Amino acid sequence: MKFAVAPIFARPIPFTAEFVAYLAELVEQSGFESLFIPEHVALPVEYTSPYPYAESGLPGKDDDWPSPFVVLAFAAAVTRRIKLGTCVTILPEHHPINIAKELATLDVLTNGRTLFGVGTGWNREEMEALGWDFHTRGKRTDEAIEAIRKLWNNDGAGYEGRTFSFKPVRINPKPVQKGGVPIIIGGSSRAAARRAARYGDGFFPVGNPEITRKALEMMREECAKIGRRAEEIELMCGPGNLPEFTSTDTSAWIKQWEDEGFSRINLPLGYLNLQFDKEGLKRGLGRIAESLKLG
Repeated sequence: MKFAVAPIFARPIPFTAEFVAYLAELVEQSGFESLFIPEHVALPVEYTSPYPYAESGLPGKDDDWPSPFVVLAFAAAVTRRIKLGTCVTILPEHHPINIAKELATLDVLTNGRTLFGVGTGWNREEMEALGWDFHTRGKRTDEAIEAIRKLWNNDGAGYEGRTFSFKPVRINPKPVQKGGVPIIIGGSSRAAARRAARYGDGFFPVGNPEITRKALEMMREECAKIGRRAEEIELMCGPGNLPEFTSTDTSAWIKQWEDEGFSRINLPLGYLNLQFDKEGLKRGLGRIAESLKLG
């Protein structure tokens, strides 16, 4: 099992150059496999769209949502081993040419350590502020993935779709990873499961264990419909039933997710009961690493 750390820069987690560099180095030194950064481009001051992943509802107005690509490039400069990913980029808020270039550049600078988590987004007002139609976000996501892969794998490619259309262009540099940066589909709906079956190198169903297992079942059903082996898709979970990570043995907890087919567990930094000064973070991540038998 591989373990990822995923910070959301919500109070009291600081967003500073010093903290990001220290966190990235510590994640690597502690034996974790990867660091994932989430995205919101610009949360509207007022919105009514329901937040689907927590009963508490809305992200805080003072939370920081930095550009994940900039943060990951910064983290790449102080690490050598860990993988660096987005979790998740709201893909229908971006043009595929821009995203293809950003990720290819990042993959070169990380020497092939980049992962690309994508989702369709939940905040209608945010998407409309950026000039995109909220109701076509699913189709835009599918077409963007198709276009991005064409740009990565061809010396000049165009795309003709319902939501994106452009004449052949070149994207250089190309990603270091053969075939391009692995794409992880996030979400727990039937549409997300279908997208993972059709387009995903990985699948990240988001929610509590019951929701996660239901989404995984739907993904396997969608794979069967198109004749794809579900085992080809790497599974990542972010389970809601986190253990205490004390001296208690976590092997049974890990095994239950391995038995479900998951090979990566994403640990949200804000839910790990840590102190966020340097010494507190070092002690806390060290304790978790020891509990998980990393290193």
